[in-house]
Amino acid sequence: MRANAGIYLRTMMLVCVAWTVLLGLIAPAAAQPVAAVTEYYHADALGSTRTVTDQSGAVVRRYDYAPFGEQDSPCTASADRRLFTGQPRDRETCLDYFGARHCRSTLGRFLTIDPALDISAALVDPQRWNRYSYARNNPTKFVDPDGREIAVLLGGRLINVGLDTTPVGQPNAAALLMVAGRAAAGVVGPLALPVARGVYQLIFGCAVSPRCVETVHETIEEAANVSSSSGRITPSAVQLASMERTLSKGGRKAVEKSIRTLEGLIEEHNKKILDAKATGGYTSSMEKELRNFKRLIEAARSVLDNE
Repeated sequence: MRANAGIYLRTMMLVCVAWTVLLGLIAPAAAQPVAAVTEYYHADALGSTRTVTDQSGAVVRRYDYAPFGEQDSPCTASADRRLFTGQPRDRETCLDYFGARHCRSTLGRFLTIDPALDISAALVDPQRWNRYSYARNNPTKFVDPDGREIAVLLGGRLINVGLDTTPVGQPNAAALLMVAGRAAAGVVGPLALPVARGVYQLIFGCAVSPRCVETVHETIEEAANVSSSSGRITPSAVQLASMERTLSKGGRKAVEKSIRTLEGLIEEHNKKILDAKATGGYTSSMEKELRNFKRLIEAARSVLDNE
């Protein structure tokens, strides 16, 4: 028995020595430094990775997406993690991780409900009631940077989607409001504003929603202001609330930084409008976006004045 035990111990010692020698030979080879490879990522207007180039500028990889981020090639074949809107995509499940929840690009839907539903905004924007939808079902315009609140990406900067609160639940709603506002600016007289409010609320069933009524009033008055000689631009309640949140989180400096950012966007947008007019690509929506930036600036200044 003792002889067998001695043989076993010697055998185990020889095995340990053999493994030590083998690891000593393998480890230096495995520790050889790998040559660094420099690659550059190029994103589109939504922040999605489109191409990857090397140091010489040659395209190494190229990606194409359907509107909600679906790709023709399987996600397991991708060499990169951050793809659609720059969010990480899991290679096993093909789910995009947006921070608060996961989204499946083949469905264009999140797997869990929106944890931060803004009821006041949903009352004037029915698309928000679908708490599983991605980017308000408009993925070519909006992004959802954290899975909680949609935004627009302009010039590499995220702008809160609260910039436009015109009721969109009914066809031609914005057009009717603009007509009412222009009438209020001087065609019909001072009674046009209350008349326009009442007619809109009656036709579109807005009287049951205080937030909807408030937005209707703001939109009609804004249309009247824009059409009048004063040219005054009035921020909406949602925009004011957005800037108040910025003030409470980051203080005056955060709001002042937002103003500087928006002023830069206005300058860039003015150039785009001029270029579009010169090339024939101008649309009226470009003026609307410009006006929205100005309304956000007014909201920021109003919040600072009332601090």
